Amino acid sequence: MQAAFLQWLRDKGGYVSPKLNLFHKLKSGDRGVYAEQHIKEGEQLLLVPVQATLHLDVEDITNTEAKIPATCRPQLAVFLQQQPQLEQHEQQQQPEHHQQRFSSFISTTLMLMSELADAADSGYEQYFSTFPQATDCLLNWTDEEKQLLAGTSLESSGRSIQDIFTTDILPHLRTAPGLFPEACLSYESFRRAADLVQTRAFHMKADNWLTGTSQESTDDLYLIPAIDMLNHSSDPAQRNTSLALVRSEVEVTLEDGSKRRFRDFFSMKADCDIPAGAQILHTYGDLSDSQLLQTYGFIDAPPAAATAAASSKKQSQKHRKKGAAAAAAGGEGFSNPHNYVLLSMRVLLDAVRVVAAAAHLWPAKKAQQLLSAKLSYLSQRGLLPADNPDQGQLMITAATPMPDDLLNIVQVLMMTEDEFQQLQQADQEEQKQLQQQQQAADAAAGSSDLAAAAAGQPSAPSLDL
Repeated sequence: MQAAFLQWLRDKGGYVSPKLNLFHKLKSGDRGVYAEQHIKEGEQLLLVPVQATLHLDVEDITNTEAKIPATCRPQLAVFLQQQPQLEQHEQQQQPEHHQQRFSSFISTTLMLMSELADAADSGYEQYFSTFPQATDCLLNWTDEEKQLLAGTSLESSGRSIQDIFTTDILPHLRTAPGLFPEACLSYESFRRAADLVQTRAFHMKADNWLTGTSQESTDDLYLIPAIDMLNHSSDPAQRNTSLALVRSEVEVTLEDGSKRRFRDFFSMKADCDIPAGAQILHTYGDLSDSQLLQTYGFIDAPPAAATAAASSKKQSQKHRKKGAAAAAAGGEGFSNPHNYVLLSMRVLLDAVRVVAAAAHLWPAKKAQQLLSAKLSYLSQRGLLPADNPDQGQLMITAATPMPDDLLNIVQVLMMTEDEFQQLQQADQEEQKQLQQQQQAADAAAGSSDLAAAAAGQPSAPSLDL
């Protein structure tokens, strides 16, 4: 399988450094890409032409003049172009001729679903052979396992994915039996494709190596052979690669010193020297553990925790998911610098009421009136939203666990009635002084204009700051 895939990629015009092992087995049973020889900073690791990827040109996938046209079968691209966009369907009923196509994610999922159903003739059979049998993506969690997420931001709500597929998607697929044979029209087939797109697809920027400019792609998703086999790290010190989508034609020097010209390709280079035996790591984005768990089915555990998990292959899958859910909710093993907690203002206000009552900070009969005045004060100063300030949320990040805004809000909320009145009076005095200073500055500017006019000279231009 490995040799056949590498040959397929070479036949497509791709390049894999001979110093890489794309199929290294980890102790945990997972897979990683490793350096088998020392790699120098700047060395070319992987080159994958866009035509070797699976991709829909979401701007206009039927336009043959597009810079990067769709790589799936043309008739499949046309079919997906004509479908309504599901996200709009629930919110508003539009006339049929105004309906938009499926979202990029759904379209890419259906594209992969159709290509998997006809793998032998799709031209991507060798690429499909590198896909894992399953992942721990939340799409694959049972209802019992999802209960572990109760009380977290990942707790499910709204319609189920299966209901959306059966009600909104399946009827459209049945209109194209040539693209979606009956054998693939199951929720399991859809979930398998959605799982692969969610855990492996890339949102990309387009880089121009000649000008050095970078342009954000719209909603383009790419399934990129070989590059999608790299694992993620949230730690910049652990990551050692950079990835770019290059749409210009450039000459690339390969590891053996040879030169080849490429156009419209994905380029992955070494960001630093990589010793033999080290894992090649990339970033899937600045994501918190909860986002990683939701999208990819894992959390970015510190090395010690990862080693412990790898040595515990005997533990059940359910037990691993329970640990992942706990860690994503803020349990032991916290290390991801992008982790955050959303603190509800209602929770904060409840805590303020409890502490204020216990400390007798103000009379109980004045509590609600005083808190309402404080919320209004905080919203006027931009610390809370103007509308419904008691229903907002505050973000507390791992990098700033005690942000200044939170400290200021708590300080104001915990003031006694006298302290709050003193604060308001101080603000009023400050505003009064500022107004007086502005009036004095305006008067001085007016006097200067009059004096200049009397002398017959143009006045100097003034700048209001």
